[in-house]
Amino acid sequence: MKIYKLSLLSLLIALFSFSSVGVAQEFDPVKLEKSLKKASFKDKYETASRLMAENLYVYAAKIWSDIIDNGNGNANVNYKAGLCYLNIGNERLKALPYLKEAEKGISKNYDPYSFLEKNAPIETYYYLAKAYHVNEKIDKAAETYAIYKAKAHKKHVLQSDADLGIAQVVVAKKMIQDPKNFKISNIGSTINTEFDEYSPVVTLDESAIFFTTRRLRKDSSNAGIFSVQDGKYYEDVYVSYKNFKTDEWMEPEILKNISRASRKQADKNEATISVSGDGQQLFIYKGGVNNGDIFVSQREGDGYGVPESLGKGEELTDINTDNWETHATISADGRTLYFVSDRPGGLGGRDIYRSVKLPTGQWSKALNLGAPINTPYDEDAPFFHPDGKTLYYSSNGKKSMGGFDIFFSINIEGDKWSEPFNIGYPLNSVNDDIFFTTTADGQRGFFSSAKAGGFGEKDIYTIDLKRKEQAQVSILKGYIDAGSDGQIPDGIIIWVTDLTDDGEPMEYKPNKRNGAYVFNLEPCHKYSVEYTRDEKTFYETEMDVPCGSGYQEINKVISLDGVPLDQVKGDAIANNGTGTQEDVKAEDATGKNEAGTTNDNTTDEVVEKVEFQKFYGYNEKGIKSEEERFRVFVKGVEAIIAKRGFAKVDVEGSASTVPTRTFKSNTLLAKKRSEEAKSILLEILKSNGVDLSKVKLVSVNSVVQGPKYKWDYKNTKKYGKYQYIKLSAF
Repeated sequence: MKIYKLSLLSLLIALFSFSSVGVAQEFDPVKLEKSLKKASFKDKYETASRLMAENLYVYAAKIWSDIIDNGNGNANVNYKAGLCYLNIGNERLKALPYLKEAEKGISKNYDPYSFLEKNAPIETYYYLAKAYHVNEKIDKAAETYAIYKAKAHKKHVLQSDADLGIAQVVVAKKMIQDPKNFKISNIGSTINTEFDEYSPVVTLDESAIFFTTRRLRKDSSNAGIFSVQDGKYYEDVYVSYKNFKTDEWMEPEILKNISRASRKQADKNEATISVSGDGQQLFIYKGGVNNGDIFVSQREGDGYGVPESLGKGEELTDINTDNWETHATISADGRTLYFVSDRPGGLGGRDIYRSVKLPTGQWSKALNLGAPINTPYDEDAPFFHPDGKTLYYSSNGKKSMGGFDIFFSINIEGDKWSEPFNIGYPLNSVNDDIFFTTTADGQRGFFSSAKAGGFGEKDIYTIDLKRKEQAQVSILKGYIDAGSDGQIPDGIIIWVTDLTDDGEPMEYKPNKRNGAYVFNLEPCHKYSVEYTRDEKTFYETEMDVPCGSGYQEINKVISLDGVPLDQVKGDAIANNGTGTQEDVKAEDATGKNEAGTTNDNTTDEVVEKVEFQKFYGYNEKGIKSEEERFRVFVKGVEAIIAKRGFAKVDVEGSASTVPTRTFKSNTLLAKKRSEEAKSILLEILKSNGVDLSKVKLVSVNSVVQGPKYKWDYKNTKKYGKYQYIKLSAF
């Protein structure tokens, strides 16, 4: 037996000591399993107990299960097996049968150190109650929590935890009896794996999703390198980009400047915490020795730069400290940061704090948000919605169903917040539900959970919230379609100018991977948007954002096949976002532009713009009922091609804020209107013998706009002018 004792000992030494590369923990669970096959009960018991002491529950559970399967189980072994499974994300449901068996041998005279102990300790009642709780056996959980309270000493260490459990099962019973009309879907195997995936953060336009994973990397650079806290791979930051043409997520990839893709640097935790709405700033968590800090990475080209700390120990900024700072979210205007810290002086363990950006560019001293948001328990994972008033976060206090639940609170004014509202079952469950974000309209969310039936311990899910009211947000989003070139060229910058405030132009760079761009707009403001390459404008637009509106989304796709990138400012279309367009001429009669050079595919001919617009009733689309007027428009397009050799075309589909069930969302309805109009136009032109290569689709635009919906869909005068299709050729 000595050889096996030495083998087990050497494995434990390897488990808790540095590897040959000097920086990473090495542990080979396969070798451990082989060594255990011929080990004694004592060796197995002591090894599993050591693994539990280091929170390596996955490997300990295998040993306890092996002992039980080989007929050597007793109440103590079953207790330890159940306790392990309660601490393993998606395997928590397995704890119940073990703890029910352990209940048969509970004794107050329990020796926690002896491998000869066959009985289970008094706290088995508490963990059994917890097992009933996570299995949604709510009445049995309440009953068993009460038994523990009665039988355990009044000063027992788990008494306050039992009080919390009793409060939470009351909430759980109420929530389960009144489920919300949510549709929850696993985001799928492209993102989720057999490992942990969590903390999803998504740009406003859903063009990119960043998330944390504890998977084995494709190049195996982190193979055999496990966290000493839980025996899993260290956290890495991955990103998946949206393919707009297929509406699917692309294969995720590691962000190399953030999660360093080398074996020597694979023993650190880096995790996603939030992303600015436009995707320009990615906030991440970096773990240190007994603490963790918040960093920010700026977008560079098709990736992100080396993260920089948000500040630590500076005269004004105190975001990062020697304690744990675990999560952060930034407001849409970039001026307010909400973050999590367990620093002294808070209301509970982890609290949510606020910091504002000073004129110097530094972050101010942190302010604890206080009650009712913070509690004596933990608050975590805040997400501040772009509406500028709704704060989502997770809490594991007495208003939770169990573990962390997702709540939201509305900022009333200044530092005053509404009473937090539990978002409800089945989004919240009796397990940890955390890291929640929503889309700009507030109708769909992303979150992570250890729900049964997932791919791994924690998976990422989407949820359709089906809310009656949409968020008060206006955004311009879209993407640059590379067209036949297949790749977005360098040097493209989008300049957004608030004409109402006479502000300085704001610079945005489209994502080089998929061409996406997005930014917030203020109601009652007028904007100018210029699309440039190398300081030359190849497209520009103006738009008015209505006052007092609900959610508005302007979705503009610019095709590079439709515009020559050597064009200069002026040879473009100005669009006010409500369907009124003007032709802005930049060329003189010789076909020369402002720079004195001649653009490709231009002639001496000056063409007259032709337009077609049709207004719709509720849920209508198509243009068949306007055949005569549409034929006139088509003939106008053909005349432009005959005169100049090509025609540029803008397509805009608009939907009002009146909800639609037929098309799932107003955004989808507006998009269907524009896409259908585009297809019909091209189909008729082709049938008329027109070479479609001479039709340059400059912009396909879908807009959700108009006054806030107030359950008065019959008011066609109010909403009708925002329900249309418009085509322009020039």
